Amino acid sequence: MTDIHLHSDLQYEHEPNANPLYVYVFLVAAILMLTMAGFNFMNLATARSTTRAREVGLRKVVGSKRRQLVIQFLTESILLSIFSLLVAVAMVYLFLPAYNNMIQLKLQFDIFDHSWIIPVLVLFAIFVGIAAGSYPALILASFKPSAVFSSEKISSGRSLLRKVLIVLQFTVTIVILMGTIVVSRQLNYMQKKDPGFNKENLLLIHRSDVLEGGIDAFKEQAVQHTNVINVANTNVIPSGSYSDNAHWLEGWDRTEIFTLATSRVSYDFDKAMGMEMASGRFFSRDMPSDSFAVVINEAAVNALGLEDPLTKRFVQPGDEGEEDSFIPIIGVVKDYHFASMQAEIGPLAMYFMPGNFEGFITIRLGDGNKTETIAFLERTWNEFKQDAPFEYSWMDEEFDKLFATERRTSQILLVFSFLSIFITCLGLLGLISYTTNQRTREIGIRKIMGASVQIIMRLLSREVANLLIVSGLISIPAYFGARAWLQKFAYPINFQMGIFFLVLFLVSSVVLLLAMLTVSYHSYKAATANPADSIRSE
Repeated sequence: MTDIHLHSDLQYEHEPNANPLYVYVFLVAAILMLTMAGFNFMNLATARSTTRAREVGLRKVVGSKRRQLVIQFLTESILLSIFSLLVAVAMVYLFLPAYNNMIQLKLQFDIFDHSWIIPVLVLFAIFVGIAAGSYPALILASFKPSAVFSSEKISSGRSLLRKVLIVLQFTVTIVILMGTIVVSRQLNYMQKKDPGFNKENLLLIHRSDVLEGGIDAFKEQAVQHTNVINVANTNVIPSGSYSDNAHWLEGWDRTEIFTLATSRVSYDFDKAMGMEMASGRFFSRDMPSDSFAVVINEAAVNALGLEDPLTKRFVQPGDEGEEDSFIPIIGVVKDYHFASMQAEIGPLAMYFMPGNFEGFITIRLGDGNKTETIAFLERTWNEFKQDAPFEYSWMDEEFDKLFATERRTSQILLVFSFLSIFITCLGLLGLISYTTNQRTREIGIRKIMGASVQIIMRLLSREVANLLIVSGLISIPAYFGARAWLQKFAYPINFQMGIFFLVLFLVSSVVLLLAMLTVSYHSYKAATANPADSIRSE
């Protein structure tokens, strides 16, 4: 039972199945975000390590051991992580209703549901605290008192490692933004792609079977309204669950079975849906024999390899002792999307509906007053069936449900994108803080030699730009990942390498702009400082 939601894909499921790929994508994105936050903590902690250098020196002078200092700084990191856990739990409770509204689910979060949740969360917070605080703790505990209380330069760790962490942050940000753009473009393309029928102004009345034998009278009365163009009924609509049934053609061997998606429709269904015929005709009231006929789509013609489909008949096997009967193909409708646009249009067979099956009444409306028209249809419905509610929806809304998963994915990735940009900017804060602290004397000498504020700011910002360029090169494989993701769609967007570099340039420009805004304050502060103070401080 627990496998149904993610791993089952059968007919007549209670609701469309979820894609486990998205679960893994979000899990990886969350891990990357947490990793970026850990990198930031390392950068910020090591960048401000010089401010605690005298504290470390004094503690060592009065007898503190290196191991004791490491434990102290790790404890600070763990306590900060546990405090972050408390804030995170509060934020989950606060934002869960809005998140449920976005993903159209009813997720619940209660840390007291199971006895293991709180211990696991606390252990995870401790693990994060140790993982993020170990490197800064080792750096801080390694300061020598002789260097702290003299003019010797205090080292706060390897700058190469710090740059690598920043590059990784930039890369993650670019990849997440790239994924957001690709998902949004693909979703927008599918929503705007012609489905092969007119889904606008198409009203769907649910549970048509409750009208029983009065459905034809209801349709005749409904079409009398001036804003009603056509009325029909069907057992399934595009985006619904079509039955897959075995078919074989006259002259075929009984083992040559082909599966077609099938539906039952009434007269005028093609007109109500705005479909076009490729050849032949649709079911007609003037042809009584059409009640035992079939209309197929172009995909079925191609799949069955038919050169002249209007001369072919399907075989309906008779019961034991009875002869087989034959169902002639009277028309071929142009292909239209009756299922998700992720897959190619499959072969479809439409049979005439003899009676009133459970399903929908499809009503093509004009451009008149829809509110007044719906009120008229509801009054007409109540004349035939007062004990059953009048339930309706719009075809465009039902069809858009096919893109619900991609739409939610795009929204969640957009949130990840903003968070990753924010975290990356915090990482830049740590990098620039460290850089300006380490280059105080250099900046002072450059100002004495005549360097302007703009030159100093450009000098400090150039390093960030170089790191961003490296990140852009590293993120090129994201192009191939995007191409692989698009391959699961039958109708993917045209995502060539040239477009990738254009998008990469735009994304890099946005990140670089945000990076410049982040570093401008520190760069300007360092550039406008009194050079005499800068040199004297060392």
